Amino acid sequence: MRKKHGPDLKRATPEIDRCPACRSTGVYQGLSYEMDCATCEGAGWVVAGTGEVIPEDRRALTLCRKIREMELQSRAVAAPPREVWNNRRGPHGSHRTGD
Repeated sequence: MRKKHGPDLKRATPEIDRCPACRSTGVYQGLSYEMDCATCEGAGWVVAGTGEVIPEDRRALTLCRKIREMELQSRAVAAPPREVWNNRRGPHGSHRTGD
């Protein structure tokens, strides 16, 4: 057992997955209007594995971290690979144009 004093330095957030009931929209169509999903309480995400609703005190932090993770993934996909970049220079950085 580790000796530990005080709270964790980083708040723990559960792994989340898309809500299967509302397909991550947070709402479902009633007879004449949209209603909040009862499975995820309108968040669109549930705890992975158990399918329980994300605790309200951790919901904002968990969704914020998920958004940040998805933004980083989209930036990595959108950025061109470094190997393809051409600086129009020859071997060893020379400027020989072949004239």
